[in-house]
Amino acid sequence: MLLVAGATALADDTRMPGNGPRVEWVYGYGGWYTEEHPHAAIEAADGGFVVVGESTGATRSRIFVVRTDARGRELFARSYGEGRYNLGNFLLQEADGGFLVAGSWDAGSDAVQEDRVLLRLAPDGEVRATRTYPAPRRDAIEGVTVNADGSITAVGYRDAAQDELNSFIVDTGRAFVMKLTGDLDVVWERHLPGAMFQAFRVQPRTDAPGWAVFGACIGSGEQTRFCLSFTDEEGNAAAPITYGTRNSHPYDFDAANGGGFILTGHVSMCPDGCWDGLLVRVDATGRELWSVSFGEPNGGTPERMFEECYGVRSVPSGGYVTACGSGVEPDNEAHPDDPLNPWRAYVVRVTETGTIQWQASYGSPNTNNAAEFVLPTRDGGYAVFADSDEHGAGEGANIAIYKLAGDPGDPPR
Repeated sequence: MLLVAGATALADDTRMPGNGPRVEWVYGYGGWYTEEHPHAAIEAADGGFVVVGESTGATRSRIFVVRTDARGRELFARSYGEGRYNLGNFLLQEADGGFLVAGSWDAGSDAVQEDRVLLRLAPDGEVRATRTYPAPRRDAIEGVTVNADGSITAVGYRDAAQDELNSFIVDTGRAFVMKLTGDLDVVWERHLPGAMFQAFRVQPRTDAPGWAVFGACIGSGEQTRFCLSFTDEEGNAAAPITYGTRNSHPYDFDAANGGGFILTGHVSMCPDGCWDGLLVRVDATGRELWSVSFGEPNGGTPERMFEECYGVRSVPSGGYVTACGSGVEPDNEAHPDDPLNPWRAYVVRVTETGTIQWQASYGSPNTNNAAEFVLPTRDGGYAVFADSDEHGAGEGANIAIYKLAGDPGDPPR
């Protein structure tokens, strides 16, 4: 289905307090259903941006894909999926200029069930192929990578409980890794070790053949932990390595500069569940090198503030950048008119050793904006993809792209 999106461009600087880069432009898209949520994005070969997520209404949701030019002007906006519930979790651009979209697809049965899905799209968003990979109950592909021989490795979860209607932590699922041909046929599928219940992203190993899979594990006290599982070329996985001693929610990782990986998500900092952002740097074997937590970019009582981080990328000139939301959950709004209550699009860059280089939040002070993903761009800046009540045509949450300038002294990439 072709979507009609509302877009607005701003040239003014919409930073809140902080020392991050200025905003060059921001566009909003949405108004299709009640709200839209971006989950991943790429800078396409032509310099534009492509973002995937879901558009959700009261009783159903659709995968959406929006493609823009390099200035954020919409080239197309399309949705995919019928029935009740469909998720768009990840995408990449293929060699012919088209796109591979990973997610979850309503199975069309009387029971509540979603199947794992890959959509192969033409450069204009038209569907070339739809492949589902059925399993019992609720299933999704969360991340994919294309291998040197053209095969595809996919990870995610399967067999999740039917009442878990979200794409965040699905703690009743079973993590899997699956290898596919370039034509999307299954070569093999493996369950990851039992402690890992959800796999979010996959990267080639940097120390041996096989893959590193980042996901969520059950740790001591039944708390969720960041974890990494390393597989061989056939998907046989070693026991996962877990990180941290507190309840934490993992979401994204990337190959680190110089080998190894950078992990992001958030960590619970108080008994009521308030969160700080968290970055963990590991070497190629999964050994932790450092970790850093951060939060309250605009002040506020830490026990009330929630920093929730969902995307991380290595910066080619050095260091790492992560995208988060910073705000107050509804149950903690002791003062509904407090200016700290609205969510901010919160972006943090750290050095190679984990020192915070800059942090800033973006968006108007009285309107919700929460960053979900970030990309270092080829011109030396950053593209931040956010949930937004401020930008776009819809009355609920839309999506926005904040294009940030580069850091002083950093060369174009």
